Amino acid sequence: MAYHFDCTWPLQVIVDNAESPVGSSQDIDQQPICPKMEVRVRGDYTIGKVIFMVTDQIAIHQNWAGYAFWWQLKKRWLKDTRMTLDQLEIRAHDLLTFTPMYKILRVQMPDLNVTEMFVDFSVNVVTVVSQICSVFPIRHSEELSLARPLTNKQLKYNNPNLNGEPISPLTPKIDKIKSPSRANLSHNGTMNKSNGSLRNESFDTILSKSSLNSSNYSLPMSENTKVALLQPKSNVEKARLNSAWLDSSISLYEQNVAAYDLLHLKYKFFDFYDLNPKIDVPRINFIYEQLKWSIISQELECNDDELYTLAAINLQVTLQSGGGRSMMRKSTNGINGTNKTNGTNGTNGTNGYGTQNSFYDSPTNNGFNRYNSTNGNGYLNGNGNHNGNGHCESPNGYSSPRSPYTINGSNGISHKRVSDSTSVSQVDEALEELEKSLDGTSIDSKITTNGHSNGKQMNGQNNLLVIPELGDKLKISTSKGTATLSRFLKSEKTLYMVLRDTKLNVYKSMEHQQKRDMPLMELNIANCEVNPELLASQKKFCFQIIESRSDGTIEHWIRCRDAEQYAKWFTACKQASIGRTMAHVSYNDEVKKTLKLLQIQTCTKSPTSQKQTIDISNLNIQLEEFVPQRLLKRKSKDQILRKIVNVHSNFIEDSPVEAQMKFIKTCQTLRDYGITLFVIRSSKSKKEELLGISPNKLILYDINNGSVINCWRYSSIMDWNINWEVKRMQINFSTGLLEFECLTAYCKVIHEFIGGYIYMSMRNKDNAKLNETEFLKLTGGWNDDDDRRMDD
Repeated sequence: MAYHFDCTWPLQVIVDNAESPVGSSQDIDQQPICPKMEVRVRGDYTIGKVIFMVTDQIAIHQNWAGYAFWWQLKKRWLKDTRMTLDQLEIRAHDLLTFTPMYKILRVQMPDLNVTEMFVDFSVNVVTVVSQICSVFPIRHSEELSLARPLTNKQLKYNNPNLNGEPISPLTPKIDKIKSPSRANLSHNGTMNKSNGSLRNESFDTILSKSSLNSSNYSLPMSENTKVALLQPKSNVEKARLNSAWLDSSISLYEQNVAAYDLLHLKYKFFDFYDLNPKIDVPRINFIYEQLKWSIISQELECNDDELYTLAAINLQVTLQSGGGRSMMRKSTNGINGTNKTNGTNGTNGTNGYGTQNSFYDSPTNNGFNRYNSTNGNGYLNGNGNHNGNGHCESPNGYSSPRSPYTINGSNGISHKRVSDSTSVSQVDEALEELEKSLDGTSIDSKITTNGHSNGKQMNGQNNLLVIPELGDKLKISTSKGTATLSRFLKSEKTLYMVLRDTKLNVYKSMEHQQKRDMPLMELNIANCEVNPELLASQKKFCFQIIESRSDGTIEHWIRCRDAEQYAKWFTACKQASIGRTMAHVSYNDEVKKTLKLLQIQTCTKSPTSQKQTIDISNLNIQLEEFVPQRLLKRKSKDQILRKIVNVHSNFIEDSPVEAQMKFIKTCQTLRDYGITLFVIRSSKSKKEELLGISPNKLILYDINNGSVINCWRYSSIMDWNINWEVKRMQINFSTGLLEFECLTAYCKVIHEFIGGYIYMSMRNKDNAKLNETEFLKLTGGWNDDDDRRMDD
């Protein structure tokens, strides 16, 4: 170290991109000039003074406010300009890089299209995701995160330290996508349907937050992107997919993410809060797209009945969003019978795409498409001021407008009153919505009070006092460990079952129950898991109740005689598993939804759409974008297409947003929905197992056959912590202890999932916005690196 008489010493500094201001556009193949320079400093110099000395020696005059020092050796941003070199322990042999904090990042959106954005590489990933989501706009950015791109080769082996590696050079090259010109935007700032999703090339050219109000579908997937779509072949490979998640508490540079690298923006937490079709069109679209490609890539598995239903909804979204034009060979609209479309706007009248009574009971069926709209597509215009104020919130987070005023697309609410009868009807409906939002019991609900499945209707006063009860004959089989549906069908017995509150009692017959004999089995379903085992097309109406015990799990398989019995019993047991009884206001609605879903899966056409079907001869689609490869290998394309078109008749009157909402709600009924897998090794068993993390519980699976070993609700978690030295995680439950090491991902990824879902469950109307401090407390963990970052 060469000291001068003034006690200064040389500090090496690289000026990154010194000749290109922040925000300038440059080709990816051109490397920026990075001259190395030397400044003489003392240990008591602050970072701010060193920055002034560096910029003073540079011949280029520009605004350097967006620059900061990056210390590559320590992987640390030096953003606190008041700290001195001695406090940071910077010496003469250290090398600092003076670089812009905002850089271009390639982001693959949930719809698999790629956009380039200027993001801050010096802030944590939570803030980066929030910045990206503010562009589109997407509410509740805490539900999303960034992940590294993986290759098929990386799915063949475990790599828990993936986040410490640079972006893989094997990542398929994706063509650069430029921003849309002003000619591609409509008069109200929305994307034209012929151009698809929003693109942006510069931080200064980000479009307004209303730019996606009407753009609710995405561009077709390119061939390069199809190659990059991974298709895991086993649960272990599905678990290896989760090694790609970035650490939410640190910056991109600290995780070896450089400018122009490609990252995936995906939904990480499948607990969607306040999903509102009026203001969440881009959010609904991204959720729909991610779920769609998860099913096509077989990351999310479902049976054939569910595949046909989802493919039919997907077809409706494609046809109504404008993509159906390329699918039709002869017909202009692809629909025979009653023609709902007329004119250039795509619809005739103010009803948009029309309405349909549906088992999903989406808010879009309660008035969303009934407002006047200048563009004729049933959506509010970008200038509309109706942003959710004045509507009732329902218990599931959705909202339904119930105003006696009509909505004007140009200035929000007009002063034109509707008829008195309509007003009274809307007031009644508003009161019903308010009752649901208060989580009460419906006054005119039907309650079963005897052993018959139909029950008896009580008056409103007695409904609030009588505990509902459901009783009927069902076929049941109980086994310990692994059981299959075929094995259950051979060993089942017909017994009389009574469900009261959340407790299930099993008797030999109805007479034994009426005599108040001791039941053969007593089961508190509130401590169990209820999963569907349904094959509606084959008349197999079954569901599974998994009882967790200290010595393992007990599986109870229940078979119903028909769809109506299945809807009542499965819904009642499912509600009981989360602590709700049949007195809950949502029970009757859930029964109707389940019945409607069974009707669709058994290929029964909707009564309102008997005359509206698609001519298969006019339909030209790529089935690879609707169903997974495993179905294409077993059945011919003609069989699959006819089945999809038959089921599609139930959704033919839905608008794109309505169809997307139905797609999301149908996915939420799948058995494996929202379960994120990891391969772990427990300290007790010393063998590999699968740990599944869902929005409300942790599930331990057998890695060989996928059977459930144990299950824990988040409410039973007392605390969890990580030993950072040996990379082992410990979770203390009220019923025991689980200690393990993760083999397929960094242990902090599991920590983030558990803490993230706990944070999601804490959101409410008063605490709906992201509290980054609380979120990072639950997801960030704590180690020596965190102490160092707090000092910054």
